[in-house]
Amino acid sequence: MRKATGYLFCLTAFSVLLLDSPSGDVVLSSANIPVATAAQIEDFNTTNTLLLGVKANDPVAATPAQNAKDKWKMLTLNKRNLAGIFNRYGTEAEVNNAYDWNLLIDPFEKFRFVYDLAMQNPGKTQSEWPGCIDYAKQLQRCDSKDYNGRHCLWAEISPYRYFLNTNRWFKGTHDQHCKEGEFLKRGDTVAVYGFPVTDKAHGYNPEIHPAQQIWFRYRQKTNSSKNTYFLFFIQDASDRFGNWSGSPIYGQFLIPFKGKPSPINVSLGEPLTMNITIAEKYDLVTKNFPQYSQDADDGYNHALIVDGKKIVSVNEGQSEETNRSLGIKFTDISKLPDGTIQGYVQVSMVLGDYNTDPIGVVVLELEVIKPRSNAVVNPIIR
Repeated sequence: MRKATGYLFCLTAFSVLLLDSPSGDVVLSSANIPVATAAQIEDFNTTNTLLLGVKANDPVAATPAQNAKDKWKMLTLNKRNLAGIFNRYGTEAEVNNAYDWNLLIDPFEKFRFVYDLAMQNPGKTQSEWPGCIDYAKQLQRCDSKDYNGRHCLWAEISPYRYFLNTNRWFKGTHDQHCKEGEFLKRGDTVAVYGFPVTDKAHGYNPEIHPAQQIWFRYRQKTNSSKNTYFLFFIQDASDRFGNWSGSPIYGQFLIPFKGKPSPINVSLGEPLTMNITIAEKYDLVTKNFPQYSQDADDGYNHALIVDGKKIVSVNEGQSEETNRSLGIKFTDISKLPDGTIQGYVQVSMVLGDYNTDPIGVVVLELEVIKPRSNAVVNPIIR
């Protein structure tokens, strides 16, 4: 890794001067880190408590082409993160020999604004809107007769057909409804990112469509010492959204961290550690886009050091291919009044070369390991 000397490291909304670092890690002084705003604190807490400790972002703020707007009406001017309780899953045949993933979500109260905005549409036909289905009845009829009083909404996207038919996350669910995947189970929290829209074909019901980013907990590998997640970034393959999903598309996952530098010797404990691996990929081309493939420092391990203490460490394996396929940076770093440092590990990806069909998919497995009790940081572990 290179030595960072007098190098300006650009963070979200501000820049700070890096100190000398023989290891090449990102080194900051807390004196140069701005105090967190109320908006930063609220966003951090929402990400931790409602979004499973992960949020998504589109760095280029892509918007749909006119052909998509004819069928879907955007409810907001930008894409949004949304999370809730997973109710059921199914696939649905669409145009161009594509199939939608349909995830029915009972959104948390903070994200009910999507439903409320759709209610304002004068053309709405609520009898066509989906409802949450009681779990006890899902294996019976799986239709509107089983709806309860809660308001569910769809998160939908058409993944690459080969991935749809062969992926292990929703194995055996093709062309079926009221199912669950191998990993995402009824009652689990699931989070998505995309444009809130109304669907004209279904009574202007509210949806997140296409839900380009989806994530949920990998419960089999989650325990008291670590949380593990699957993070999906998918290019819609139905050719319904024009330049919104046309190659290339850009996506980011941001994982929050929090730690307080202290005089305790860092060797007494490990920092918050994140291990990121690529579980599956098609047409992942980040390496062709230096702006997004560049890491905060060289090498396969990336660490943030504040006042001489390692706050967070990120590992992306030992493969040069993986290293060039993901851009890892530390962003939106701020400090609380008590000196605690908070920020995000930003993972950038690009799908789809300019001359390829929309087949881009990447699935990340993220492992967040809690520091030992005598570590120098005290992050929120979701």
